Amino acid sequence: MKARSSSAIGLAIVSTLFLAACGGPAAPAANSAPEYVKDGTLALALPEDPGDLNPVLTNKVAAQVVGSFAYDSLIATDPDTGKVQPYMASAWTETPSKVTFTLKDGITCADGTAFTAQMAADNYSWIVDPANGSPLKGSIIPADAKASAAGNVVTVETPEASPFLLQNIGSQAMACDAALKNPKSVSSASNGTGLFTVKEVVPNDHITLERRAGYTWGPDGATTSDTLGVPKTVTLKIVPNASTAANLLLSKGLNVAGISGPDEDRVKSAKLSSKPSTRLAGQLNFNHFAGLPTADPEVRKALVAAVDLDTYTKIVTAGTGVRATSLMALEPKVCVYDSVKGMLPAFDVKKAESILTAAGWSKNSAGVMEKAGKPLALSLYYINSTDRLSAAAEYLGSQWKALGVQVKLQGGDPNFVITNTFSTQDPSKWDVSTLTLQSNAPSIFPAYMSGEAPPKGTNFMSLNNSKYQDLTGQARVASGDAACELWKQAEQALFQDVDTLPVAVALSQTFFNGAESIYHTGTLSVPGSGYRVTK
Repeated sequence: MKARSSSAIGLAIVSTLFLAACGGPAAPAANSAPEYVKDGTLALALPEDPGDLNPVLTNKVAAQVVGSFAYDSLIATDPDTGKVQPYMASAWTETPSKVTFTLKDGITCADGTAFTAQMAADNYSWIVDPANGSPLKGSIIPADAKASAAGNVVTVETPEASPFLLQNIGSQAMACDAALKNPKSVSSASNGTGLFTVKEVVPNDHITLERRAGYTWGPDGATTSDTLGVPKTVTLKIVPNASTAANLLLSKGLNVAGISGPDEDRVKSAKLSSKPSTRLAGQLNFNHFAGLPTADPEVRKALVAAVDLDTYTKIVTAGTGVRATSLMALEPKVCVYDSVKGMLPAFDVKKAESILTAAGWSKNSAGVMEKAGKPLALSLYYINSTDRLSAAAEYLGSQWKALGVQVKLQGGDPNFVITNTFSTQDPSKWDVSTLTLQSNAPSIFPAYMSGEAPPKGTNFMSLNNSKYQDLTGQARVASGDAACELWKQAEQALFQDVDTLPVAVALSQTFFNGAESIYHTGTLSVPGSGYRVTK
């Protein structure tokens, strides 16, 4: 178990909850010599509708993908080395509780106004203002952060040491002044410093962006408005079905798409260029709201013991994934450890039944577990946008029904699941969810696993694990390997109680047909200025 240099981090929700990393420069494959097209059109696949596009009000990965074209951050990070690189900032300083950024000259917003250090400070102040309800407060941007500006320098300070402060602060997408003053104005539009501006939004169909003139401040100086290969028009198509995405990619109806599972082989056979990525594909979240059956750790242990997690992994990743070893799935991880091993009940259906029996449950004449005359009934919320996600949920349901549990499968699109679990106004309305929280840094998770439950807070599972809270508190003020060891122990505290459980990591490829990226793709959440249209 060791610490690594951190890459930039951002929280998001995809067909899951997703934390996306901003990639740094990466050279094309040695055998590729793409011929770039002037003023071409680029089409990318999004697996879901992004919803609100405001970068200080969203934590959905699909919205971050759109934002990567329209909004810039102060720094970028090389995912291979973890080295921080200039973006809108030309220089920076850092301590555990204070970072400063010196902005480049000549940066402008889409509306023509100059982007200033004060504007950057206003972004951070807006996020931490409780009146604005930003989900980034306390997850990406420390809730107690104070931002100020002097000339072209923005400073962000916290009262105590904050983990990965440079990366968390520096990777936040920056909105311009008019967007901060009127947040709704960029819900389906944009006003940032990015190379592109949003021109059209057709919900659940597509989003169109156009290149703007005068852009010179791309990461590493690699991109301007006049760089050959930079598209004139970008279309982000909503394509939730992987097979449809693969078909469009092969026919050049799409130029960029992340493909995994059984469709990956047929896309590979076309010998398209690709770049790898990882993501958490399976996670079990149990609602701890008082009075729910899943608030009882014995019920949670029984539910996990009744499921063959290896089989679940094969189903949810279409046979291409591996078991998760921590809450982190995105690369490069800032800490490398296995916090899952030895923490979970082994797969044993009889043992699962004995756990429930010892906890006071017994099967009635219909074979349903009940206690004090009340059946053990659960709702399972899952995203049904792909066959494998539906099949994985159905497998859970079948295993739990065999245990004697009444299971109500609640499938729907990402917004349906998120609205009814993560951001519900009634935190007691669900029992189990397969939304996934994803990051390459463990410091993101406490905001979602402690504190107030929705609608007041982001602790969507109503967790209250005192050992986890204590250890994460210690980890926040530690550094290096010592910090990683504390984060590992904190995660183990969650898994010992089966509070939540990362199950599977999917290994997937982002494929290109008529396009390339000079950056690592990851979840496609890379600077949009890095894409090139090819012949």
